[in-house]
Amino acid sequence: MGTDIHIHLERRSRNTLRYKYISEIKCQRNYHMFEVMFGDEELGKKEYLFRTRGLPGDVTQATLKEYRNWRGDAHHASWLTTIEFSACIVETYIRMNSIEQLQLNMQYEDLYTLIDTVFCSNKRQDEDNLFSYIELLKLMISYEVNKEECRIVFWFDN
Repeated sequence: MGTDIHIHLERRSRNTLRYKYISEIKCQRNYHMFEVMFGDEELGKKEYLFRTRGLPGDVTQATLKEYRNWRGDAHHASWLTTIEFSACIVETYIRMNSIEQLQLNMQYEDLYTLIDTVFCSNKRQDEDNLFSYIELLKLMISYEVNKEECRIVFWFDN
């Protein structure tokens, strides 16, 4: 047993204020990714990119209902935009790879080039892999291309 992540994808048109629920997304357990996605200063963990924010004030009813179903087992609720989520994937990719790979990645001057490299590498590691997170990011980007804003709302359970 271990910690699992629960991710809900939400989107909205740039012309509207309300987010719409898309679906729950299943991503594999990846402790490197978890470490980058949320910060818990009480636990002394400072390797995160974004502090835990809690549920957004305008969370969709479907996401809120699922979160409440977990009662006290849900913890570290937060949310990330598409660009924030992509930064987490890149940081996780760098942490999961060797020093040689990290030095190779240092040549990239912008986030988009590095994301393209991560997408094209399709490295699948046995336990700690990023494949499902990269697929989720591709889906989020597809909505963004259609002039919609995307975010993931997530929490963890033990």
